[in-house]
Amino acid sequence: MHLAGGLWVGMVAIHFSRNFSFHGKVLFLLVLGIVAIIGIFWEFFEFGLSKIWESMGRAGFFQPSIDDTLGDLLADLLGGIVAFILFKDRQKNI
Repeated sequence: MHLAGGLWVGMVAIHFSRNFSFHGKVLFLLVLGIVAIIGIFWEFFEFGLSKIWESMGRAGFFQPSIDDTLGDLLADLLGGIVAFILFKDRQKNI
């Protein structure tokens, strides 16, 4: 799921950068940065939702461990890398 989310966010970042002339390395860092920021905010959302569920007496299954969080963030970044590889050349045509 997070791989697909990172791919989608990466494609959106490339789409909105189409009117600018970014060098390949700058575009790569921009895409990864945006994907990372969105992924981190999503993990905070999951953490908060988990705490709300726990306060209501239910199991907080959204954030089972730090391993899950780091795996999710890695999958987000991999999705962003895939988006960059697939769509970097179409930056002007998206």
